[in-house]
Amino acid sequence: MAHRTARHRVLVTAVALVAVAAFTPAAGAAGQKSLTVTGATELAPLVQNSHVNITNSARDNGQSAGYGDSSVWIFDDTTLRDPDGFISNSGAITHDLNAADGITVTSDNPFTIHPDGIPQEIIPFTTAEKAFEAAHARTTGCTSTSDPLCGSVFADWPGPVIADPARHRVLFTYGKLCRGSDPGTPCASDFVGQPLGMGILALDMRTHTETRLTETGLPQPINSVEGPDPTLLFTPSQAFGGGSAVVVNGFFYGYGNCQDTICAVGRVPLADIMDRSLWRYYTGDDANGNPQWSVDDSNAVRVMQQGAAGGSVAWNPGMNAYLDIYMDRISSEAVYRTAPTPWGPWSAQQHMFTGAATTTLWDYACFAHSEYQQNNGLTQYVTYYHTGDGQQHLVRVTFAGSPHYRHVLVPRK
Repeated sequence: MAHRTARHRVLVTAVALVAVAAFTPAAGAAGQKSLTVTGATELAPLVQNSHVNITNSARDNGQSAGYGDSSVWIFDDTTLRDPDGFISNSGAITHDLNAADGITVTSDNPFTIHPDGIPQEIIPFTTAEKAFEAAHARTTGCTSTSDPLCGSVFADWPGPVIADPARHRVLFTYGKLCRGSDPGTPCASDFVGQPLGMGILALDMRTHTETRLTETGLPQPINSVEGPDPTLLFTPSQAFGGGSAVVVNGFFYGYGNCQDTICAVGRVPLADIMDRSLWRYYTGDDANGNPQWSVDDSNAVRVMQQGAAGGSVAWNPGMNAYLDIYMDRISSEAVYRTAPTPWGPWSAQQHMFTGAATTTLWDYACFAHSEYQQNNGLTQYVTYYHTGDGQQHLVRVTFAGSPHYRHVLVPRK
């Protein structure tokens, strides 16, 4: 099976970003001299399902959201053992909400505590995708000369995880891609494959069903390699919410339309997240400091730097600010920024800790998990993917102080 390893994802990051300039905070962004990191302690790695092959890449990009008395975890590429296998996404759920002594995430699915089963892909393929794969399978005898798409398969990589208890669901974005065809063809694997767009999957926490949501506001569906795909919400270059997202006062804020890793932000009522006609994109403040929003994402201004494989944005009550945590690119350095609103202005990047040493490029996929935070948010539990041992490392980070922003968008209770 053609697939990319975790190392491949990091290498792509390195190749793409060697010449990228550092993000400069917007004018008016407050300093963080009064907010400091007072400690960073590496704990034991996540305890995962026994069929996850932690001796060979395991699974990366672990993000989560609290739902009721549980934490729902979603992962990207997952290497399996007993039996050997590989899937492009998987999920788990745990009632272990005390990270002080580590986190156990052994469930084989995102709905029930079932630690003994084999994890399965949780993003289902559409009928059109299945037909496309069958038509271009190498078992048909095709070659790249007779069929440039010969050997092409689909993969879906999950992104930020969002709890939506009002609708009894957990949502997460995903990036759709194709890979497996020969070099120089439309679905060539290269390092990671070819991006096709971003969609959203809903986990119904009552019926335990997984549904790829359908976009409702565009005149026509976004085209994919197999034809129009109504489950795609954004194109690869737009992908608002593909790397970082946060929900505030009923609005979903998704960061996307990135250029040189600097991203804009769009928002939409969470209840209408798949209606593109209701999305609005931040274009800056007016003369009175009021945020302005446009129906056209091409008018959006870029406000935030994206981390290696994304980042996590959340309201932090102890800081009275929004906290963005991510792994800086090509460095294994975990960093943070703060802002008074989801659209900024975001502060300068600050050091948090450096990931464990590795001889295989750099660590990446660093995320905070706000359902585990303690001390009113001043104690954070952060995971990152360690390319050396393939495990999800867990770090307890303690902060002191506050950025002391004057005007803050405080979430309603």
